[in-house]
Order: sequence, then C-alpha cells, then structure tokens
Amino acid sequence: MRRAILLLLLSASSASLIAQTVRQAVGVNGGPSVSFPATVAGNLNVVVAAPGRLTTLSKMHVIDSMGQTYTQDGPCATPDGNGYVCVWYVCSGVGGVTSATVSGTDGIASVEFLEGTGIVSSSCAGASTVAAGTTAPSQISLTPDQPNELAVVAFACNGSPQTVNGNVSFAKHLNYGDDPLAVALTTSTTTLTAETDSGSSVCTGTGTKAGWDAVFAAFRTQPINSCPASAAVPSIAGCDYSSNLGSEPLGSVSSAQAVNLDVAAGTTVGSIAVLTEGVVNGDFSNSQGSTCTAATYSTNTACIVNLTFSPQAPGLRSGAIVFFSGPGDSGAILASIPIFGIGRAPQIAYGPGGTQSTVGSGLTSPVSIAVDGAGNVLIADSAANSIDKVTPAGASSAIGAGFVKPVGVAIDGAGNEYVADAGAPGVYVIPISGTQTKVGSGYTTPSGVAVDGSGNLYVSDSGAKTVFKITPSGIQSRIGSAWNQPAGLTVDADGNVYVADTGLAAVYKITPSGAQTTVGSGFSRPEAVTVDAAGNVYVIDGGTGFLYGVSPAGTVSPVAEGFESPSGVATDDLGNLYIADTGHAQVVKMDRSDLPSLGFATTSVGATSSDSPQTVGVEDIGNQSLTISALSYPLDFPEASGDFNACSGTMTLTPAEECDLPIDFTPSRRRRSVRV
Repeated sequence: MRRAILLLLLSASSASLIAQTVRQAVGVNGGPSVSFPATVAGNLNVVVAAPGRLTTLSKMHVIDSMGQTYTQDGPCATPDGNGYVCVWYVCSGVGGVTSATVSGTDGIASVEFLEGTGIVSSSCAGASTVAAGTTAPSQISLTPDQPNELAVVAFACNGSPQTVNGNVSFAKHLNYGDDPLAVALTTSTTTLTAETDSGSSVCTGTGTKAGWDAVFAAFRTQPINSCPASAAVPSIAGCDYSSNLGSEPLGSVSSAQAVNLDVAAGTTVGSIAVLTEGVVNGDFSNSQGSTCTAATYSTNTACIVNLTFSPQAPGLRSGAIVFFSGPGDSGAILASIPIFGIGRAPQIAYGPGGTQSTVGSGLTSPVSIAVDGAGNVLIADSAANSIDKVTPAGASSAIGAGFVKPVGVAIDGAGNEYVADAGAPGVYVIPISGTQTKVGSGYTTPSGVAVDGSGNLYVSDSGAKTVFKITPSGIQSRIGSAWNQPAGLTVDADGNVYVADTGLAAVYKITPSGAQTTVGSGFSRPEAVTVDAAGNVYVIDGGTGFLYGVSPAGTVSPVAEGFESPSGVATDDLGNLYIADTGHAQVVKMDRSDLPSLGFATTSVGATSSDSPQTVGVEDIGNQSLTISALSYPLDFPEASGDFNACSGTMTLTPAEECDLPIDFTPSRRRRSVRV
C-alpha cells in the first residue's frame, strides 16, 4: 500500500541546513485527524502542500511556540481521488512551530522533521500552487522572493524521485517504502523546478493517482543582514539585537554610548528602563542626551538611548533596555534589547572554604540556585513545585505558578526569570512585566538553564541528551554533541558555555564557535557548575557531596565538603558561593568575600597552640592582577614558618592565583583572637 507523507522542514541559515533528522511515525490510516509536536522551535516561513492522497483534507492548524495559531487558506478535497498537491501558507514570525494538526478522511503514514535554524522573511511570497487534476503538471516550481534565501523543496512522483533543475546529484533522497522524496536546496532567486524525467511516463499516465503523489514544502530564511540596522520598537520577530558596551575598570564610568532604535508609527511608549538583572540604573544607566522618550509616536522615528557603564563587579555584567507600554515600568514589554559589558578588577576570595550560613527556610528539595543583581537568591524547590525568592534581608516569597518539578533557574539582564520544569517538560519565563509564558519546545526532561549577555538562553535536556540554544527571537538550535545526561550549565564573560554531564561524570566547555573540550573529569555525579571572573569553574558533585574548583589550568581541587546529594551551585557579585544541599533540604551560603575569624586553643604564655598553624587562603578571583603592597601579623599571631606558598608584602597575584597566610598563636600575655 502506498503512503502519503507530510514533510515539515525547519528553516536554516545556510545551504548546509540539515543538522539532524528526527522521524516520528504517526500511524493514523483511516483516522479523522493527527496531531504531532515539532522537535525544534525556530522562526520560519513555511509553505505546506498536502498530498491529494487525502480524499478530503479539511484542516491544517499550526501553533507556534509563542501561542500564535495559523490555519490553511481553505479546504483541500479530491473528488475523484486522483493525486494532486494543495498548498497552504503558514507565516510564523515569532517562535517556531510547536504543533500542527492535519484533519482528513484518509491516513498520514509518517511525519518527518528536518531540523535547522535561521532568521526568516516576514512574508509568504515566493510559492506556487498546483491545481487539482487527474494528471500531473509538467513541473512544480518555487522562486525565492528575496536574494540569498534558502528554498527547500521535496518531491515524489508515484514512488520515483524526480530531477531538480536537471540535476539530481545534490538531491537528498528519503526513502519511505515506495515513496522516496527528493530534497533540494537553493540560495538564490533562481527558480527551483522539479520536472518529470525526460522520456519517462512515470508522472504522465492517464490512470488514477498518476500525478505528483507527494508533498511539497518550502521554508525560507532571510539573512541576518536583512534585519534593520537598528533595534525596532515594537520588536521585530526574527531579528536579534544586543549592545556590547565593552570593558571598564571598577570605580570608573564609561563615556556615553548610543544605542540606536526605531520606534514604529502608532506606538505608545509609556516608560523606558535601563536595567541590570532587574536593578534600575545599576551597572548601566540612561545618560543625558537620550532622545527615546515616553510618548506616542505618530511617525516612524529614529531615536537613541545613551548609556553609561559603571561595573559593580569584575566579569560579565548583563543588562537590558526595556520599553514598556505603561508608565512606571508597567504594562506590556514593547521591546527588550540586551546590553552587556565586562568589569575589570581583581577580587579577593578567602578560602579554602568560607563561613557557612543557610539561606531561606522551609525548603523541601532545593535543586538549583540563581542570584540576581539585587542579591536576591532564587531557589528551585523540586519537591515543593515552587520557585522561592529570598531577599538579602531573608524575606522569602514564591514566584511563578503551576510548576510540577522545577529543576533549573536563571536570570537574564532585564531581570526575567527562567525555570526549567522536568515534570511538565518545558522552560518558562517569568517576565518583569506581564504573564508567565513557555519558551522553546520539544523538550523531554529539561534539567538546567542559563543566559548569556546577549540574551541567548541555554537549556540542557537530560532525557533528550541535548543542549539547546534559544536566541531572544526564539530561534532554537543544538550545541555540543555526544551528551549522555547533561545537567546544570553556566556561561562566562566570553560566551563559553559550561555543562555538567552527570552520565559522563565530566564538565565540558563549548566555545561560541562550537568547539567542545573537557574542563574537568573524574567526578562521581557532577550536577551543576558556575564560573567566576578569573575563569575558575566550580562543580557540585552529588555523588561525593563535594564542591570542587577547577582552575583555568585544569587543576581540580576540593573547596568544601559535607553536603548530602547536592545538586546546585551559584556565585554572587562578591564571589560568595551558594550550594543547593538537596539531601539536607537547605541552601548554604559560603561567605568568601569577608575576612574570616580564627579561633585558637587555650595556650600557655610563650607556647604555641596545639592547633597552630592555621592557614587562610587569599585568591584573586577577578580578571585583573591583585597587588599586595604590605603585610603584617599581630604580635601574638606571628607568621608560621614552612609554608612555601606564603603571601608576602611585595607580590602580585594573577587571576586565579592564590597564596597563604599561615598563622601561629603564641601568646605573650593572655589569650587573644585575631581577624585577618
């Protein structure tokens, strides 16, 4: 029995678009309808033609990842049952197709997704429709409507692949029983044509079903340079914008830098905020000279937002320019333009561990942590199905709703909060204004989330053995390869993504260019990672209960221990570390930014205590060298001898380098304490 096939091709940014193929059998022969999920979200324009093998095809219904719906132009019926092609247009400008439903009285044997990513045209031009008939047309053609677009066309004719532009050598054949398909690519405005084979009558017979017994689909990408040069308000779907304000030393303020924007006619801007992870005028401030203002714009208007950058900590600093429809940073978000920069400074961390305290209370099973620009700690409590926000003062509140098993949490430059829910597989954004929505699609068991300075979201999916990247406009792609059970992940100032793979017992780094290397290995069950400005990677190991540090040179060493099945780790602007101690149902803060207190055993005058020496580590966790210009020890607490890594009064620590303060207690009169 012959089979009719529905083929969906997700858009790609180059002729090498086909990254992966995922086949899904549907098996609904004779059924009234079939629904199927897309495996990848991506902005796309799609033209779908359903085969005439369906005696009556009454409905094509598509839902994209932003909740927008699209339907066919009209019903497609074959009164005589002969083969022909019906074309319907689906323009998805935001997000990607997450589901589609095809209804008819005949069956669809299988569904295939060819995955790719890209930025697409906003129109539905450039396709052709083949009329109904008992015999096949001589050709089916597609002409891209803009230069350098990618056209993808699939054809089959009574079980025989057809030539494309007279050359079948670049066609990819997908064999489904007696219905192979030829897939062809073009990146110009040249008409792409599928013809009947010369001298062949395979598509020219007069009998029934003697036509193009196949599907025809085209997905076109629009090059990135076709997006407007300036960010648009309201935002244009399919176009990504961000602004890099460069690097700046702590304690200084950059000169004003203009971010160019275009406000569409008829837009009412109620307010404009410059945010640093939700904090107004934190590292980034709206400077004098900005011409974008709260107003109703009667015409298309070019304006600027002047920004200054004054970093509050070393490393990546993330923010956003956000346009709101209402006053006082309220109402709908019209546009959000990520901004970022790098703070330059040394930073001291005292170690090897740090004074520990608990964060929040009443937790059940904390598994993931994030810290925002105001110092609020977000905690994903998987067993309680909640996300808790704990302020620096200790006040706790629940945010978001409807989670089943939240296992990952992250914050972007605007202060939007992202939650990976493994129980109701999906990733959700809790925006700074508006309602909670779902982003991305096709997840099996999402296990971690992270956001970079440009606003790209990264999602690890342990069930699908995949790490995804989603741009601010919703284009989704895969990064890295050969995953086993990817879990927690983080991003550094250079855009490198670090992934803890519990199945492979290792941590990996993926560069922006896609190169993948091993950062550290030999762990038992690495669950989560975070990174500081110096490039030290901190790994929480759920199998051993240890927190490990991996230096930029690759040296692995323990930082703290005694946790029970820990599963999350994060760092704040001061370099303090936070651990989700899941087995003990608590979040622990390791204070490494404040001077530690040391206590020594009671000792006779003139003797040295039995617990001497005690050593405090001094490490530069910033991205600039730390110079120690003077060093002295109190009278009763002299420097202990024999430490070959002892700090001196005239030394410089490079980023990630450390030295020791070895201290003896030798009282001269009475017991004293020391703070270093």
